[in-house]
Amino acid sequence: MTKINKKDDLLILSVGLIFLLLIFFLGQTGRALWTPDEPRVAEISKEMAKTGNLIVPTLNRKPFLEKPPLYFLCVATLFKIIGKENESAVRFPNGLFGFLTALLLLIWGWRAYSLKVGILSALILASAGLFTQMSHWGIVDVALTFFVTLSLYGFFKAKDNNVWFYLFYIGLVGAFYSKGFIGVTIPIITVFFYLLAIRDFSVLKKMKIIQGLIIFLAFIIPWLWGIYHIGGKEYLRVFIVENHINRFLPGGIKGHVRPFYYYFINLPALFLPWTIFFPMAAKAFYKKRELLKDKNFLLLLCWLVPAFFILTISSTKRGVYLLPLFPSLAFIMSILLIKWMEEPLMLWEKFIMKITTIVLFLLGLSIVIVPLLYYNRSFLKSTIFFIIFIISIPFVWKSAIKGSKKFFIATFIIFIFELFISIPFLIYPVIDRYKDYKPFVTTIVSNIPKDKTIFLYKPDETIRAFIPFYTNRYPKEIETLSEIKKILAAKGKKYIVIMERKRHLSLELSKAGLSKPELRLPIYKKKSLALYIAESTYEKNP
Repeated sequence: MTKINKKDDLLILSVGLIFLLLIFFLGQTGRALWTPDEPRVAEISKEMAKTGNLIVPTLNRKPFLEKPPLYFLCVATLFKIIGKENESAVRFPNGLFGFLTALLLLIWGWRAYSLKVGILSALILASAGLFTQMSHWGIVDVALTFFVTLSLYGFFKAKDNNVWFYLFYIGLVGAFYSKGFIGVTIPIITVFFYLLAIRDFSVLKKMKIIQGLIIFLAFIIPWLWGIYHIGGKEYLRVFIVENHINRFLPGGIKGHVRPFYYYFINLPALFLPWTIFFPMAAKAFYKKRELLKDKNFLLLLCWLVPAFFILTISSTKRGVYLLPLFPSLAFIMSILLIKWMEEPLMLWEKFIMKITTIVLFLLGLSIVIVPLLYYNRSFLKSTIFFIIFIISIPFVWKSAIKGSKKFFIATFIIFIFELFISIPFLIYPVIDRYKDYKPFVTTIVSNIPKDKTIFLYKPDETIRAFIPFYTNRYPKEIETLSEIKKILAAKGKKYIVIMERKRHLSLELSKAGLSKPELRLPIYKKKSLALYIAESTYEKNP
């Protein structure tokens, strides 16, 4: 680990940390819960805070066994601390986990190589599109990414002292409680392929495997026993078989089924804007193939490549599933870009640098102007962005005119920083108009007397979460038309709510005699929320 012995290093470190803090924590407040994940996380956490049941997460008072309780517990704890259910509290833990992951990467890069590699690794990770987005979203995968990184950092540090292997096992525990067995799988396969690559399995003798297994099981078995004690073998089957094994096997579970090439196409898009440096990084890797003799670099490759292919052969795929691989990719990119800066500038690189710099310059200028034109002439916002824009001009000159690689990367970081801190002010309010379901839910429910049961017909997780979270009323879920007919035959008025696309649920309800909803509210993308009020056959023909 290099020491900070220059004022410049201290300045760079300070500015880098400020960048990280602003990127991760700016924009956590002032907006509604966004689908598809935040409403579910919010309501599960709310029910956990109210019931004190820390073992089995519940959604609309039904067991939710897709994921262990760690992230829900974090949010529930915040609810308790602030004394109310708050949308910002749902996503704040992710801002913290994202910041800690970037900070850990900074320390790792600093210890393994240099302060420049550490800071660049952290900044690349913090500004990689998907990682930034998910750090501002209430979802469990950022916590998973942190614990995977923590675990592998412990393995890296163990070369100095075997005691660090305990951090490896503690990271495994956190990764399991974040998202289950996939959290354990990634570090373990990373270590396996790393030992295979260096052809030295003697490390296993130093890894304190027996002690590590005891630590892991001491934390995991009580929770597994808890869900077994509450729900028996069925709860264990749902958690282990349905939500782990079946998600991996072809045809095992419906939803998110993608072709094998899905991640090959999506990874470059999800890692934007840093994807533009892939050709430079590839060139540096080709010229610096001796990096393959660097054990830390090998560990990063064994983190990225095997896990990527295992996720690729899995039947269910979502972009967010790649998130635990982003720290390794950011770290590798920083090492290769530092090497690239040492090489002579080629003509095609100069062309890419000039075009990119011009695009970034125009983007930065537009960020200054847009608040004046479209956001109630917000001079304060424009002034902040203008200051950042002015600071960037010397870097733009050095990058575009002089062809300096160092200044090109600095220019890139400055403009990306300006873009990312502008998003909460310029982009989030626009998205919020389409993602905020609260007005629709509260309007529908306000038409249902408090002493009446709300029936949800074939609900998805979004509406199952929104109604109890915003109204404190717990609907009864109905999955079949025959159940609807039985309900309609009983005495009293019936209040049936549906959320649908393309009216297919309305068509089904028409077969039960419900021809027209009392109220229908269009939401977004042909989606609507509808309320049916029905008088029973029993009352009409006693």
